[in-house]
Amino acid sequence: MDKKYSIKNLLNGDAEIDIFGDIDSWWGYNLNQLRYELSAIQSNELTVNISTYGGDVFEALAIGGVLESLQKNVTTIGYGIVASAGTVILLSGEKRETAANSVFMIHNPTATAGGEASEPRTTAAVMDQL
Repeated sequence: MDKKYSIKNLLNGDAEIDIFGDIDSWWGYNLNQLRYELSAIQSNELTVNISTYGGDVFEALAIGGVLESLQKNVTTIGYGIVASAGTVILLSGEKRETAANSVFMIHNPTATAGGEASEPRTTAAVMDQL
């Protein structure tokens, strides 16, 4: 499995995760691999560095939920652009920071739907919840 992020165990005992790119269960950062890697971290201090245009909101919600549930002090730091689904992950940190020159962008969800008349209605209802 190709890793799309990096986890570092630092010399001082702390750990860092870099999420630099798309958030997506297929091609970008995915929860399954992240959860596996998190199990190897022994440190109580975890920093998550983020720079992303966003991606799949459901994957971001899952990653954020896992980070919130950790029995660790999680600091999230935004660099460059933290947009769309990436904001969900950044906000999951117990302590949140952004670089002075970073951009934080939140927008309403977007989707496409096709099929019978009920399909766009169902999609719209899910988007209303998001």
